This record gives sequence, C-alpha cells and structure tokens, in this order.
Amino acid sequence: MTEYNDPLPSKTRRKLEMQDLQDVGLKIMDLKAGQQARLPLSDALRAALEEARRINHPDARRRHALYVGRLISDGDTDSLLTALDTLTDPVRQQRLQQWTEQVLACPGPGTRNRCCSGFWSSIRKRTVRPCATRRAI
Repeated sequence: MTEYNDPLPSKTRRKLEMQDLQDVGLKIMDLKAGQQARLPLSDALRAALEEARRINHPDARRRHALYVGRLISDGDTDSLLTALDTLTDPVRQQRLQQWTEQVLACPGPGTRNRCCSGFWSSIRKRTVRPCATRRAI
C-alpha cells in the first residue's frame, strides 16, 4: 500500500499522542541540566528547555510543555524516548550505585581490578552471551 491509501489518524488519536508527548516534555523539563545534556535534543528544543527553567507559573508551564511536546514530535521522537527511558531507568540507577559503592570500597588502585572483577564479569555475561546465541542461529 502507498502512503495515499493509508487512513489518517483520528482527531482523538492525534490528541492522545500530543498528550503523551506533553507528558514526555514535562519529564524532560523536570530533569537537571546535566541529564538534559545527555539526551539527543535539537537546538530549538534545548532553547525551549532553557526557557522552561525560568517559568514558574503552573499554567504557563503547562502551555510551555505543549510547545516542548510539539518540538519533540517534529524531531526524532524514537531516539529521544529511548534515551529518556535509559536515563530514568531505576534498575540502571541501582546498578550504577552498586558499582560506585564497589569501586569506593576497594582499598587502593592496585586492587581495583580484583574488586571490580565481579561487576565486569556480570556485564560480560549480559552483553556477550546474547550475541553468541544470535550467531548460532
């Protein structure tokens, strides 16, 4: 089928999608500047987020979130949502905290490799084994 034969989304569907993007915009607006810097954002979106830091009134913030959502929909939405999910993933945050505690618990620079070997072996299991199983298929 061509793009001309595809049915257009309904008005309700478009409103729901824009509401979802507005929620994503609010999440991004609530992130710290350092966390926002790690996201793949366009220049216009970065400028809108800078402006959002100065907005304090709740209604103005909601309207600005609509604007941010529109900017998100104009850009690469999938990569931004993926990056936001990995950035705010609680399991990832917990693993990073555990790893930081392991590194800080090591007595000296010569023993860091031995202290962190359990962490690196668990990472290798997660990343290398799935690749090996894909090659076997």
